[in-house]
Amino acid sequence: MNKANIGWWEADLKAETYKCSELISQLLGIGEDGLISFEDFNKRILKEDQGYATFPSFDKVQQTVEEIYLFDTPKGHVWIRSKACFQETDENGNTKVYGIAETQEGIHIASAHQALQNSERILHNI
Repeated sequence: MNKANIGWWEADLKAETYKCSELISQLLGIGEDGLISFEDFNKRILKEDQGYATFPSFDKVQQTVEEIYLFDTPKGHVWIRSKACFQETDENGNTKVYGIAETQEGIHIASAHQALQNSERILHNI
């Protein structure tokens, strides 16, 4: 999936960490174990995109299923589209959310997508 610029992530709500695929780990410049805290992950999203970022806990505030973020990475600024695919809770009440992410080519794609999402939010609030 690396050649397709697609990776996966797993959010552990109890530990407040993401476990990321090799592609995402390399993009974010994190260790081989692919672990990053929600807090450190959110710090990598550029400030102008913070309003649309993931939240510290999926169960406290519902995350939009699909978003595009502009990340500050060791390789420079990179647009990443992230999609939450499913959520499960084990017998002990620990919840995990699983998703995919892909790098986006060109700012125009990401800008158009963000504009569409903003319009949908406005319409939803009417």
